[in-house]
Order: sequence, then C-alpha cells, then structure tokens
Amino acid sequence: MERKQVHVVIRQQKAEVERLEKRKKKIRKWTLGIIVPLMLYIFLVSADLTCFGIGLGILGFIIWNVAGMRANSKGDFLMKFLHELQHDIKINSKVHYHLDETPYASAEKKTWEGRSMHGNYKYKATDHWLAFNFICTDGTKVKLDFITKYKVRKGYVMKQKFIIKMLICPNHHFYALDSHDTLLFCKKMITNHLSEHFDEPIQTWVHPNSTDEGMHFRIKILQEDEAYTVDQVVGFLRPIFGHFSHHTRTAG
Repeated sequence: MERKQVHVVIRQQKAEVERLEKRKKKIRKWTLGIIVPLMLYIFLVSADLTCFGIGLGILGFIIWNVAGMRANSKGDFLMKFLHELQHDIKINSKVHYHLDETPYASAEKKTWEGRSMHGNYKYKATDHWLAFNFICTDGTKVKLDFITKYKVRKGYVMKQKFIIKMLICPNHHFYALDSHDTLLFCKKMITNHLSEHFDEPIQTWVHPNSTDEGMHFRIKILQEDEAYTVDQVVGFLRPIFGHFSHHTRTAG
C-alpha cells in the first residue's frame, strides 16, 4: 500500500481523535467552572461531609470518563495497527476496512435476551467492531476480523470475550509451503509463541488448508476479560510471515 493511501485512513481516524479532544476540553471546562465551585460552596455553607463526598465522587467519575475517552477509541486502535504493520509487513494495496463505533448496548447487536432463573434481565451481544483486508507486496492476502462478545446482566457487563479471526493466503507463485512443515509450525506457534504475547485463559484454532491456490491459514484466537493490544496482534503476525520467508520459491 502506498504511503499516501495509509495516510487517508490515518487522517480519518485523526478527525475522530480531534472530535474527542474537543469534547474532553468542554467537559474539563464544565467541571472546573461549575462542579468545583459548587462543591466548595456546599462545604463552606453546611460543612456537610456527606454532600462533599458525593460531589467529590461525581467529580472523580467525570475525570475518569474523560481520561478513558481517548484510550477507548476504536479508530485509534486501527491507526496504531496500520503504523506498526508498515514497519513489519509491507502492504501493497488499499486497506479496505469497516470500523463500527456503535456501543455494545445497541439493539441490533443483541443476539439473545431474556431473564435468568431469578428474574434478572440479561442479554448477550456480538460486536463485529473492526474488519479489514489488504494485500502485501509479495502477493499475500490478509483478512482480519475483530469481534467482542458481551454478557450483560442488570445493565452491567458480566463477561467479555475478545476474538480475532484471521485468513492469511500466501502467494503460491512466490512461496512453496509444505503442508507437514506448516502443521508443525502451527503447533509450535501455539505452544511457544502465544504464551509470550497473550494472557490466560486463551483458546486458539489454527487450520492450514491446502487449496488450488496454495496453502491458506485460518486462525481464530479467543481471549477473555482483556482486549487485544496492537503489540499482541502484530507480534502474532510476525512469526507467520517469518515462516513464509523460509519457503520462498527459487528462480528457475
């Protein structure tokens, strides 16, 4: 992918970041201009520590949300991911992506809802929040799909599962991958590499398939409670492309 094409995607995400920064400044101004003077007034007039504590809790809640606003941007994840990929994996095509910023509580994302044995409302939701694909300079095709599954009860997220689905199709004109070597590599990668980059508990499925167009990798990774980081995902892709480099076809 040409550098200017990368910048198109990054520029779109920077616009989202700027919008969040403006929102953050407004909340800070509102907090400093209204909440703080009101808290001081209540404390000086009534010296009621209960009211003061409630006000302090509200202030802390606002500051916590403002601080987390920037880090929770899904677009920021995509921007950092593309930057890291450019250093390790050379992209030679336009990145086609779908980025969904809709929150998990959206009705169209609910896959199941009902009540527990005790009558408590609960539902499960599946969020396909990021999917993109690209072609590398060596002709390798890559598709990635990031999925988050939620289990919600009484309005609170009780459990989360973070899933990555990958389809990697190396160029069979450029690489000569042996099915036996590929299978051994997959097993070694699961036992050794994943433990270095991902937290427990984790489940993995790696299926190398031999097709008319060469070897295809279908990979699924499931991690609970903690979202994936850019370093984890890029660190997972590096050994795969390193494996390809050892099976380059010789000229002639």
